[in-house]
Amino acid sequence: MQTRPRLPLRLALVLPFVLPLLAACSGGEPVVFTHGVASGDALPDGAVLWTRIDREAELTVEVATDPGFTDVNLEEKVRAEEARDFTTKIEVSGLETGRPYYYRFRKGDDVSPVGTFRTAPEPDNPEGVSFVFSGDSDGTVGEDGARPFDFQVLDAMRREEADFFLYIGDTIYADSTLGPRALSLEAYRAKHKTNREVDRLRELLASTASYAIWGDRDVQDDFAGEAANAEQSVSAEQFAAGLQAFREYLPIGGDDRPETLYRSFRWGQDVEIIILDERSFRVGGAAAACTPAGASAPDLLPALGAPGVPDPYRNLRASAGLPPNTEAACLAALNDPNRTMLGNQQLQALFDVIQESDATFKFIVNEVPVSELVTLPYDRWEGYRAERDDLLRFIGNQGRGNIVFLSTDLHASVISDVRVNLASLPVAVEAITGPIADRTLGDTIAETQGEPAVGLFEQLLGQVTQPECVEFDASSYGLVEVDPDARTATITLKDQDGRQLCQRVLPAQ
Repeated sequence: MQTRPRLPLRLALVLPFVLPLLAACSGGEPVVFTHGVASGDALPDGAVLWTRIDREAELTVEVATDPGFTDVNLEEKVRAEEARDFTTKIEVSGLETGRPYYYRFRKGDDVSPVGTFRTAPEPDNPEGVSFVFSGDSDGTVGEDGARPFDFQVLDAMRREEADFFLYIGDTIYADSTLGPRALSLEAYRAKHKTNREVDRLRELLASTASYAIWGDRDVQDDFAGEAANAEQSVSAEQFAAGLQAFREYLPIGGDDRPETLYRSFRWGQDVEIIILDERSFRVGGAAAACTPAGASAPDLLPALGAPGVPDPYRNLRASAGLPPNTEAACLAALNDPNRTMLGNQQLQALFDVIQESDATFKFIVNEVPVSELVTLPYDRWEGYRAERDDLLRFIGNQGRGNIVFLSTDLHASVISDVRVNLASLPVAVEAITGPIADRTLGDTIAETQGEPAVGLFEQLLGQVTQPECVEFDASSYGLVEVDPDARTATITLKDQDGRQLCQRVLPAQ
């Protein structure tokens, strides 16, 4: 019988230590790219590139002009570390303006999926631009192991083959009623990973660059970063955990200044994208001051009970079973000039961009609507009335026109003019869209207030806001197409199948 030759004792003792080192040198176990790739914050000469793997490792990122990577323009090293939950991102630069690129990450023979993005045209380039926008994506898995929302709208968005995607708020639902509430850093990270397990989201983020901003559900519903009202505040630890996880999982730049999420980007001659952070610097809302003694909820229609409001609007209050006048303390809180959503520094930065940019159209990325929607205004711009009206008056006084607010959070599709008050002339346009994956506004109103309340809200919008179009019962997104030859920006809101819900064509002014 043949026997195996025995190893010398000394060699047998050291092999358990040597073999792992040899495996590491030869590549070891394959690196797993767990959640796809993404690009964001595209500039004329570069972008932020992102991926996640299953362990600490040094990766090589490659950027090429062709999907086969026969013409690699850039190759750099980047490291995924446990301290960032094995996510990694890198800000690449030195690329040509206004052209498509392909990118991937690799470690030896282990290669990530391929992503693509387009660099922005130079500010003097009169090139056409198209982009999509939406928000509110709850990927929570329920107790039955299934996701109630299918993210189907993202397929329609990807088919638009847009230059970029504005991901406007509520990129996760940290306190979704469908699953566990996130309070710790690990729990926030888990929420982001759960969403990235949705194929449709990974595919969209790989197909084009995104510009992302957080919303309240990225931390906690209706939270205020500088909250004075304990009912609406979050702890400093919870705020920091939500912000860190958001920065780790979204391809946004500026990690060296993590407190600054507001920023602006230029896309050619015609487009300025202004991204607001409407959570970090806001103080607590006025809901508590607007909750009458003995009531369980704040005043439903506070603006319609203010002094000087025409009788037809007061009649709407009566039809909702409310007293004709809003309590003075509530109106004082809503109009308090010391209550801010943006904070002084961000508000001044917004004024500066609006005033200094010579782009034909300026699109303000807005996590909560600015239009007069009337009902329960406390988390929207209407709940910070003094700052809202100062901003809108500033826009009106500029006289340069073509200011467009692109908004989410309402879970409905609306296009309307924006006015300082019910009697003033329009100063801007607002397009509201979403959700990507959550209940629609129509569903929520019907479930909480009854089906007749849906009709009441539609009546309110029709009489007060006078919107161009309204749709309460569809998952939706917006498509913006800027035509330099026609000198127009066409805003089209579409449902999850890509069918048109609303449209507005804005001529350059």
